[in-house]
Amino acid sequence: MAHVKAGSSSANQKANVVGKRRGLKVNDGQMVNGGQILVRQTGVVYHPGENTKLSRDHSVISLVTGRVRFGYIRRPNGLKTVVSIVPEAAVVKETKTFEKKVTKAKSAKA
Repeated sequence: MAHVKAGSSSANQKANVVGKRRGLKVNDGQMVNGGQILVRQTGVVYHPGENTKLSRDHSVISLVTGRVRFGYIRRPNGLKTVVSIVPEAAVVKETKTFEKKVTKAKSAKA
């Protein structure tokens, strides 16, 4: 019995494709500079919040230097994850007020 190999079998073989390195590039609470990429994504999974913008390839980019914050917005069709930046000046004020509260509490005990 003659046997003929199936046609176009080599066309069905898939090549190994390099990953695109998408996903989160920073975590909640990390310091970032202005212009730094926070999220690489296809489609909008993470929405831009305060002091961030959405680039034309749907990456979320920081506009100012500050600390990253992830939050949620309630919408009729579900929750949306939002990436925001708290500016550096606001972060410094938060830490100073926290330090004052700690030093007052320690001095009261002593």
